[in-house]
Amino acid sequence: MELLAQRPVARRVGILIEELGDETVLYDPVANRFVRLNGTAYFVWQRCDGATTVAEITAALEQELGVDDGAEVAWMALDLLAAEDLLDDEVAVPAGATDEDGPMSRRTMLRLAAAGLALPIVASIVAPSPAAAASGSTPPPAPVATDCVVSAWSAWSPCSSPCGSGTQTRTRTVVTPAANGGKPCPVLSETNPCNTQPCPVDCVVSAWSAWSPCSVECGGGTQSRTRTVTTFPAYGGTPCPTLVETNPCNTQPCP
Repeated sequence: MELLAQRPVARRVGILIEELGDETVLYDPVANRFVRLNGTAYFVWQRCDGATTVAEITAALEQELGVDDGAEVAWMALDLLAAEDLLDDEVAVPAGATDEDGPMSRRTMLRLAAAGLALPIVASIVAPSPAAAASGSTPPPAPVATDCVVSAWSAWSPCSSPCGSGTQTRTRTVVTPAANGGKPCPVLSETNPCNTQPCPVDCVVSAWSAWSPCSVECGGGTQSRTRTVTTFPAYGGTPCPTLVETNPCNTQPCP
């Protein structure tokens, strides 16, 4: 099997995780042991999911962490993780990467350090016995899962429109973020329709026409002018004004 095609699997069952600044602490309650991983080692351990190949982990180190030689760093991290029993399956490491001095040859470590690479660091700490704990030499507390806690909902906002279908929202904020595998936060915003009734439509009329000719030449006649409806009122809008006006004309007596 090609070495870079291996798909390492991290041992996660029963492992408690606590992120502390630039490093992450894993606690194995069965072995009563803490293991500290720096950022590079934790980056590799997170990607050991049984689906990601060593080649893909190498590429991620180079692209996301800016590591010049991702393969060397990946093999070093995998070897250190395996030595601390943090992988479920055995990973075959290229010849020359290990020697009798430990998981990673001193020559390789010195060469990587001289190149300025972010070397993975894995260090284990065995939790003290009850007697040691009683003497005051106590380990840091094991990470505890923290569920997300949110505030109460705010009041609904005013409707965005007085009619014709608007929206209103309400929100809540995160009081305590989720951590160490705790319950994630629920939705923080809700939107509802409001004022869905149609908007009133006012009547709109045309301009007045010209006055009509007088109905008689003398003795008192009438003339009129009109206008028409261009938009009829609806949904309680303003009603239409008068559409016809009449005026007296030629009121002088006839000869």
